[in-house]
Formats: sequence, structure tokens, C-alpha cells
Amino acid sequence: TEAGRQVQPDPAKAYLDTFNGIQRKPGRDKRFIEAFRLIRDLDPKVSQGVWNFIRLINPGFTLMAVSRVNGEDTPVGGAAQQRLDELATRVGADYGGGLDSFHDVLGLMAVTSGAVSAEVEPSDGLNDVNEWYPIDPLNITFKRVLIENGGEYVDGSPRTEQQMGQMDAAGKFHQLPTEQVFYQPIDPDVDVPYGRPPMVSAVQTVIAIAQVLNDVQAMAHMAGYPRLEAKLVWESLMTRMPAALRENGDEAQVEEWAGKMLRAVAVDFEELKSDDTFVHYDWMDLGTVPGGDVFDYDRLVGILHDRLNSALKQLRVMTGEDVGVTNGSVQWNIQALGIKALRRPIKRTIEKLANASLQLWGYPYVASIEYDELRTTDRLYEAQAVVLGGKALADDVRQGWRDNDEAAQMRTGHDAVDEPLREKIAGQTAEGEFVGQPTGEDNPGETQEENQGSRETTKWSKAWDEYVLA
Repeated sequence: TEAGRQVQPDPAKAYLDTFNGIQRKPGRDKRFIEAFRLIRDLDPKVSQGVWNFIRLINPGFTLMAVSRVNGEDTPVGGAAQQRLDELATRVGADYGGGLDSFHDVLGLMAVTSGAVSAEVEPSDGLNDVNEWYPIDPLNITFKRVLIENGGEYVDGSPRTEQQMGQMDAAGKFHQLPTEQVFYQPIDPDVDVPYGRPPMVSAVQTVIAIAQVLNDVQAMAHMAGYPRLEAKLVWESLMTRMPAALRENGDEAQVEEWAGKMLRAVAVDFEELKSDDTFVHYDWMDLGTVPGGDVFDYDRLVGILHDRLNSALKQLRVMTGEDVGVTNGSVQWNIQALGIKALRRPIKRTIEKLANASLQLWGYPYVASIEYDELRTTDRLYEAQAVVLGGKALADDVRQGWRDNDEAAQMRTGHDAVDEPLREKIAGQTAEGEFVGQPTGEDNPGETQEENQGSRETTKWSKAWDEYVLA
């Protein structure tokens, strides 16, 4: 085993990466992302998908200063927490101010650009924080640079390292301090550190839907204003032909005269408006041209909307479809996992900004964000599961498969506070004396009062069976 990395990253383009920076793949370049931002704001369905994600990504959260020991976080409170709380009220001043607004800006950035980037601005004395700034991820460029005295890869080429920076107008690369500027990509490819916008595949489907809407517009225009058909009746037209031409003219002269008449009609039609009355001679026969067979618009649009929902990573009910239909807990749980995955780079970025702020203030702590719970299951299903689980445990106790305390621990987290209902109704008195078998029949040797207790016990036993087996 040798020290250092052995395999050169993407040798086929290592030269360009070293001099021009690592290039973005098609669909992640600046022009494409800016076009998607326009579609994001103009297309209703895409806009709703973005709106849903931004609101679900941020259900509410708490930023805490914690002491981290062996992976265990302990909130520290005190002055460190007070300074974080004060900072949270004023960061993102350019966007309305406050950490909530700042979080939403990062959320829109993640959904649109496939990455989250931000910067902390220290004070002149490097002992306080002036501001946190979101950064457009398109302004970040990664580049591979040679490592001085870094040795070689196994293929003999010199070793390189990846740096984060920004290109100026002249194309010169300027490295950025990673202690101050942070970049979190979403699902980057190998050797391409830029993120993948999760909704960018919607562009193709939005364009297809726009084309369908143009076709529907043309069909609606044809249905509302059908094309007119003007037919010149040749026999009637011949009776209007000058006698000299009709009797002595050759075929070419007759065709020229008929063509002149046809062109005159065409000129009149070109000047005709949709609501004009067309006055014509009886040698002209007017009609309309019927449209072609209408395609199955609903089915086509349904296919396109399904593709768009997939591109937007949305359940149909979240984009206004399947209204009144409740998606199952499994589908929503999958959706919630996707929302939490989009939240992760935002969480890490804010925590890094807060960590840098705590270091500037001189506190030996780290920051941690805890989000409010995002419900992932239907409460009715949860309640039903609790009831069924309780019945199963009660039946286990009844069958003697586990004791009452074990069942209580599994259900409530503590030992049972009383005897099982089955034992209580089986005939135990307060002193532990046997009362009678739950047969419902009078037992010889029992008093009338004891026989009445036996019959009541039978009623409770039947009720218990109905409860367990329900």
C-alpha cells in the first residue's frame, strides 16, 4: 500500500479540468438552469411543485449550540445560545431578514439548482459575524490543480487536488476559503462535484405540454370558425361566359377566363372576416370543411401529467390531481423521505455557517438543527395499529404466551399497574378466595349471591372474548 491516491480522476478530461475548471454536464450548465428558473415561475404545475417542496422542507426548526462528545449532543444554552438566537433574527437581511426566510432561499436554491451554497461574513476584527449570504451555485466553479511535490498517479501523471473557486470576467480562477464559503451538492456524479437539479427533467415534458396546448388552440379555432369551401359550378359558370368566347374561343382562352373568375373569388375570401356575410352569385356553391377526427386529448394529457409528476417528484394529490383521494401511508412515507433528503444539504449548510460563527465568537461548541416533526403516516392508521397491537398482546396474555408485565412493557413502557382483566373476572375476590367457574349455571354449594356473581362473570368473559377477537 502506498500513500496518496493512485487513480487519476477522469484522465480523459484531466487536462481541461486543470486549466479551465471542471465543466458542468448538459442540463446543469448556466443557460439551462436559468431557462428552468423561468419555467419554474411561469408553468403552474412546476410552480406548485416548487412551492410544495419549499414549504414542506421547512416545517419549523430550532438552531442550538451543543457540546458534542463521542457523538452525543448536549445543548449548552447560556451566552452561546443567546448569540445564535440574536444572529438568527438578522441574517438574510437582503431577503426579508430572519433565519426562516434564509432557509426558504436555500430551499428554492436546492430545488432549482441542485446545490446549496452560502457564505459567512466575519467582522473586521474576526471576532463577530456581520452577515450570512446565500450564493448562487452557478457562480461556483471547481478546478483541479497540481499538488507541488505531490508525486504521481499510477499512470504517471502528476497528482492533483480539487479546489473550489470563482471565475472572473477574464476567465481567471480565484480560490475561495472553504472555512468561510460552503457548497453542498445534491447527488453529484463521480468527478463532477456540481449537484443535479432534482426537477430539471420537467423541462422536456413542459415543452411537450406547451406543444399540445398549441394544437388544442388550433383545434378550438377550427371548431369555432370552420373553414369555408367555395365551389364554382362549371355548368352555371359557362352560361355567364361571353358568347363570343364561348362560341369562338379556344380551350386556352376559356381556361384563362375561368381562372380569372376563380382568382377573383379567392381575393374576396382572403378579405373576408369570420363574422362577415358573403354575398355571391348562384354559380358558386358554399359549404364548410369538416375537421379531422379528434384525438383522445384527456389520455394524452394524462400521460404527460404523469411524466411531469414524476419529474417534479410529487404525488398526484400534491399537484391538484386525484382530489379527494388520500394516498396510502407507504406512498406518503416515500414522499416524506424525499423531502427530508432535500432538507439535508440545507441543514448541513446552516450548521456550517453557525459553526463558523461560534468559532469567531470563541465558543468551543458546534451547532445543530432539529426540525419539527413532519408527519409521515395517517393518524387513523396509527390508531388502528395501536388498537390491533394491544389486542394481540392481550390475547398473548390470555393464551399464557407471555406474562402481564411483559405485555405492559411492550405496550406502555412500564410494568402492569393491575391484574389482567381475564383474571379479575375469573372469580378472584379481594382476599384471593375462589368465587366460582364462569359457566353461567348455578353451582351446588354456592349461595344465591355467589351464583349471581358466577353469572355476571360469564357475561364479562363473553365480553372479553368479543374484545380480543374483534
